[in-house]
Amino acid sequence: MLRQRNTSIQSGYVDAGYFALWAPPVGTRTVNHALMSFDLGRMPLYPEFTIEFNQWQRESGGGAQFVGEPYAVRLYQTLSWPSISTIDRDNLETFFRTIARAQSEPWEYYNPEQGIVWPVRFADADFPVTPEIAYGRYSLNGLRLMIDINYSGLVASGVAAYTADMGTAFAIGDVVMRFPAPCRPGTGYGLITLHALEDSSAGAPVVYRAGKTTRNKWALSWSNLDFYHCNWLHGFFITYCRGQLRPFIWFDTDGTPRIMRLAENKITIKQTGWNRFSCDLPLTEDI
Repeated sequence: MLRQRNTSIQSGYVDAGYFALWAPPVGTRTVNHALMSFDLGRMPLYPEFTIEFNQWQRESGGGAQFVGEPYAVRLYQTLSWPSISTIDRDNLETFFRTIARAQSEPWEYYNPEQGIVWPVRFADADFPVTPEIAYGRYSLNGLRLMIDINYSGLVASGVAAYTADMGTAFAIGDVVMRFPAPCRPGTGYGLITLHALEDSSAGAPVVYRAGKTTRNKWALSWSNLDFYHCNWLHGFFITYCRGQLRPFIWFDTDGTPRIMRLAENKITIKQTGWNRFSCDLPLTEDI
């Protein structure tokens, strides 16, 4: 269930607010497992979220794009603390080695930036190096958590049809999802792909034919997405597009429809402030 962070944390959050002491709501622990639960004394830096689709893709000589069904979809959250206490570091390391046993055991992490309990595992087999930066203080960077993609919060929602007042929107089938206008709504460029085809048969000489395909690529950039639009972005590409597999219609801010695909096998979203996220979404024209 989505729960907003309590107002005491929000009101005390400034640029260096991750140094402030904080506590999760009553009955919720920062790190929770049946065999060990504890609270961390300081908030991490704003996290980074990454969706990765493990799938193959190729183009035919005529420019048509073929993409395979992903056999793995992963959603990661990366946490970093520029300064963490000895007890917090020791608790995390003990939990990592003896309870979660690296990636083996699932557990729950309460994310203070969104006020949400995430079902997670550790994403890596090694605990990050934690250099001492002062007496009793350590730096811990790049602690990656893998979020269960079946989490109920990652649900795409839409309306039956696009209307002109929606501005920027993505549509696939009868699902349409509206998003705020990107900071760079019309950043596009042409990409020329050169290819060679070969005709041959048993006993016949091989004949080579050269060709090329021009495909437009676009980058939609947001610096002001809220948490719910981030969830919709996750859900749209995980549930409906299945990464690069299925093309969709992008309606730009003028309502112009373009048939597109995700251009890369991952999407990265970085939290930049209270309920504010940035994302550079790479799209490619479908031919």
